[in-house]
Amino acid sequence: MVRLYNLHPFGSQRVVPCEREPARFCCGRDVLFVAGTAASCRVEAFALGDQGSCEPLGSFATLGPVLRMAHSQAGDYLVTIEEKSKATFLRAYVNWRCMSAGSSRVCVRMVGHKMEESYSETLKEQMSIVEMPLSDPPLCISCCPVSGDLLVGCKNKLVVFCLKYLVINQNLTVLDFERSLILHIDNLIPAEVAFCARHVAVTTELDVLILKLELVQQSADRTEQCAYSVSTLEKPVDGGAKDEGPSTLTSQLELDEFIICQKPVELLGEESKLCEIPITLESTELPTEDTKRFQVQYLLFSEKLQCFTVRCSAAAARDEDPYIDTTVKESANKVLQIFCVADPVQLPHILCSSCMTNVCPLTAVKYLQRVEKVMPSVVLTLTKAFMALKMGDLTMYEHEMDSYKEINSCSHFGLIFPWVTSIMSASSPSDKGYHEDISKLQSLLCSQSINVASVLPVLEPLMEAGNVGLAIRVLCSTRLGKHEEAIEQLLERCPDVAVLYAQHELKDDNRAVDKYLKYHWVTNPADNSDFF
Repeated sequence: MVRLYNLHPFGSQRVVPCEREPARFCCGRDVLFVAGTAASCRVEAFALGDQGSCEPLGSFATLGPVLRMAHSQAGDYLVTIEEKSKATFLRAYVNWRCMSAGSSRVCVRMVGHKMEESYSETLKEQMSIVEMPLSDPPLCISCCPVSGDLLVGCKNKLVVFCLKYLVINQNLTVLDFERSLILHIDNLIPAEVAFCARHVAVTTELDVLILKLELVQQSADRTEQCAYSVSTLEKPVDGGAKDEGPSTLTSQLELDEFIICQKPVELLGEESKLCEIPITLESTELPTEDTKRFQVQYLLFSEKLQCFTVRCSAAAARDEDPYIDTTVKESANKVLQIFCVADPVQLPHILCSSCMTNVCPLTAVKYLQRVEKVMPSVVLTLTKAFMALKMGDLTMYEHEMDSYKEINSCSHFGLIFPWVTSIMSASSPSDKGYHEDISKLQSLLCSQSINVASVLPVLEPLMEAGNVGLAIRVLCSTRLGKHEEAIEQLLERCPDVAVLYAQHELKDDNRAVDKYLKYHWVTNPADNSDFF
């Protein structure tokens, strides 16, 4: 059998022999670190030259196998996550270059350990290993290239260690670290972290979150608390009501009455707060006049279901055919075929992914019917109904929806707002045939049982459907607190309802009502002569 491999044409390459089998590596500006396998527990260092040379500098022992490691140019230290006896340890190797000069002396000390001058004089000629204990196992690390500060990712938290330069005397300055800040983030298991100039990036299996730590003016009150809650979930909306938190959202998504299939989203700037990830900052520095206080600014939140689909389908494909080229992102129909065999329960969720937009609805229905014979469910039936709508088969849609009439008889519906009824009174006759379904959807959006931000991608196709789409669009804007945007939409499409909307939604803010209605009356007097 002939196997083909992709080759990348580099300008040059140099093969460097290692004394031990390599398992991990990382690079600095002029140095390469190679960690051996569990059998060796050593790290080898190589100097990188301008002409492509790579000369060995020496090696040093580690506590156990290296799981992660990174080099910081600022401070010239190597930080590692190591494992021993099923426990993980965070260690920084400082002054490691003395090993290349033939010195074998090593000092192991705890972070923040106060060093006496007489003892510290010996640090000039020896490598120091700084142990940094954590309450939770470290999962990933990153060094700031500007300051040399260290970011450590743990379950449900990110820990910041500041790099300190301790002046022992005029001839000796040593490096140390101080745990200065903890970012508590609910339901977070970081896969990778990055840290640069107070910008923090964290990725999980499916999400990316980028934050900026902003310095805030220190209070004159020395007793101020060190914890800051920056969750946007408690922002008052709709006259003081509070939006749903993560625990509420989780319970919503577990309800059996309806299903929410989210598309990949990317939120920038202020909109990234809609990710609804609460973050609390805890300062752990000893309070002094120079102690810094931070607050968080959200920069980006990106959610990839799509990546999940591609990753899972690629893994399933490799199980079926180890030599399959999974770099071509498996046609949509091929993905269905793979998942129907490998993980049929995922089919409804796969079909709602944005990467499956071009899937053949008829093919999808055939696969769904095949799975339904073995494991029927409400989710499968709803997905079949969705595919029927894509095909324009209203008979099939009604048949599927009639199969589970009790999915809409739940207690999560709200009273439809009067201005919604006014919009719908002008609906076209073609909308009357779906009056029940439309009313149920509007009732859900009028209630507090559904998180609007999470279902926006699903509702987008409906927002252009005449007055039905207008009602849905204005409802979504209202639930997100965007009342100005909602009024603009009504003034453009259905001005008679704008007054009723303002009276209902903005009854406590008369100035906002006057501002927007008068503005539109001045700019469009012919259309709005009956307003005042």
